[in-house]
Amino acid sequence: MGEYQPPSWVGKPPAGLHLDVYKGEQLIQKLMADEKPYYLFGRNRDQCHFVVDHSSCSRVHAALLYHRHLKRSFLVDLGSTHGTFLGTIRLERHKPQPIKTDSLFRFGASTRHFLLREKPPQVLTGG
Repeated sequence: MGEYQPPSWVGKPPAGLHLDVYKGEQLIQKLMADEKPYYLFGRNRDQCHFVVDHSSCSRVHAALLYHRHLKRSFLVDLGSTHGTFLGTIRLERHKPQPIKTDSLFRFGASTRHFLLREKPPQVLTGG
């Protein structure tokens, strides 16, 4: 399998975009996702930005993409055997699916869930 080629529309996401990683109800990790136009998930430590170390995950399982024109994130299953799930819905292979902020997704049978988050807006206090 060759290197993943992202679509031409990817671009740098807004500062503060990140993933909260949960195992059950427990928040176990925060992953910043605001530096690159796309992030790869899977078991292959050499190719993936975020390693999902579970036997049901493919070497390169899925990608989180940021659409520079639509200003929103997309999740795409890269042909995995055991699927990528947005909530309870299994994504169609190789078809980028829009993903809203505060959406949960997971890979294969892994019990880790990823929650897409944005940086909280700055609250300005007048004085």
